[in-house]
Amino acid sequence: MTRTVVLAVREGTFESLAGSLESEGLKVLSARSGLDALSRVTRHQPRALLLDLQLCSFGSEGIIAMVHVVSPGTRIVAYSPSSAPEDAAAVESGVFFYAAGGNEAYVADALHAALAEKSIRHG
Repeated sequence: MTRTVVLAVREGTFESLAGSLESEGLKVLSARSGLDALSRVTRHQPRALLLDLQLCSFGSEGIIAMVHVVSPGTRIVAYSPSSAPEDAAAVESGVFFYAAGGNEAYVADALHAALAEKSIRHG
């Protein structure tokens, strides 16, 4: 599996994160929708996916389930600007980490844990 990360977040979110990851030698691909993220995951088999749950127009749990099918080794870090009840189905569908309301450093730590294939403590 390549050292690739797909960032599927709304434009303007975590602007410096991509540059930071690239400076660490990672290949960073951007996606602007859940379907775009799924397409990139299918094509590139990344080690990690940062998925903004509000980006998925037809349900983030469906995108997450499909990612598990097309790229079982991809660890998913789910992001939401704030914790919401509708995120529960997505989280339960199998994400590595759920970063609700976290800042860029918090999300970056979760991505680094996913890339290192380490466990991460919630809370």
